[in-house]
Amino acid sequence: MDGQGFDRIVRGLTSAGSRRQIVGGVLGGAAALLGGAAALEAKRGGNGKSRGKAKGRGKAKGQTKLTFCHSGNGKKYTPITVASPAQKAHHDKHGDELCTLDECNVAVTGCSDEGACEYEAASAETECTTEDGVAGFCDGAGTCVATPVEEE
Repeated sequence: MDGQGFDRIVRGLTSAGSRRQIVGGVLGGAAALLGGAAALEAKRGGNGKSRGKAKGRGKAKGQTKLTFCHSGNGKKYTPITVASPAQKAHHDKHGDELCTLDECNVAVTGCSDEGACEYEAASAETECTTEDGVAGFCDGAGTCVATPVEEE
């Protein structure tokens, strides 16, 4: 279509408005349609930058998580879970204790007044492997005890 044909169509639709105004209106309408569709398809939720005490909603998705006994105010220790890149800051700079789970300590339940990790122990008779690599059973208090070897 040449410029004169376009002008005839535009004059036929409206006598008021220039070619520039009509093109702007068409492009604006198309942009509004596309923008509205994008807004409808947007996911709910924020951008990962929480201003409060969020629980695991940060940008550390897919990274190994570590739990520490942390003293934020220098008085009371509480367990916090952070992504592995934050280990250096919490362990080296703050002196926080890394809480390590194993077969007989299955969950961190809190921190002592001194900052030591407190655990939920696996039930007694849960199979485990001692630090020496020997098969054993949990004692119900968080320790793996080697299975006694029966002598013949």
